[in-house]
Amino acid sequence: MADFDVAMSPDELPNEVLRDAIARALRRSAGRVVDTTSLALSLVVNDIDWWEIAVSAQTLIEAIRHEDEVDGLLAFDFGTGERFVVEVDVLDRQTLVAVVPADEHDETLRQLVRGWIWRSGWGNGHFPILIRSIFAGEVWLARELTMALRGEEDALSSHIETIDVVVETDSLEAMEHWDHAVMVEGDAPTAELFEWDARGDQGAFAAWLANVAVSWDDTGAPVAPEDALRLWLVCQYLALA
Repeated sequence: MADFDVAMSPDELPNEVLRDAIARALRRSAGRVVDTTSLALSLVVNDIDWWEIAVSAQTLIEAIRHEDEVDGLLAFDFGTGERFVVEVDVLDRQTLVAVVPADEHDETLRQLVRGWIWRSGWGNGHFPILIRSIFAGEVWLARELTMALRGEEDALSSHIETIDVVVETDSLEAMEHWDHAVMVEGDAPTAELFEWDARGDQGAFAAWLANVAVSWDDTGAPVAPEDALRLWLVCQYLALA
């Protein structure tokens, strides 16, 4: 239980007091399942919607499995400078996975998302209907998804077709994800190359790829042709969100 004791009921307390109490309770619950209806977070948290109490709550990454099944990582800010990262599964169970100090936000939050990608089944061909992330458009996320996709390219292509959203794929948005991730030496790609019909190692995109050099936008490291084809699929998938 949190080391917090008041004579008033929680609904009589100002938000800044509740934020501090919740933050202290969460620190002591690190690595445990967060159950807002139990005594694990003390009476301060019971019946309090800390999504609303928090200064901010960011969805680091979420996976839409079915209409009513969502899992992912959330980062809560209770005004203490830290970020409290909670993993939520499809049964809505919440586990506090990290308390991230203010000076470690950028790299640690990205590392947590990297770990989630590999745990979530992405690299084993278990794809959500779609994923959303505040880091969409950043090079490292596209690269991580591309590397995790190795060996599962056909599975992702089939998945996109099976969920019957190909007609909703936005070629311009897919190309935008591509442009954020890589640099191209040679003729610039056109939106037509990101149409679904351009896919595959015998498609129009692969034909264009054979005449250009591609490198990651942040490091300048070359992108092998097979990884560029995987990235094309990843960009299609990210465009669904």
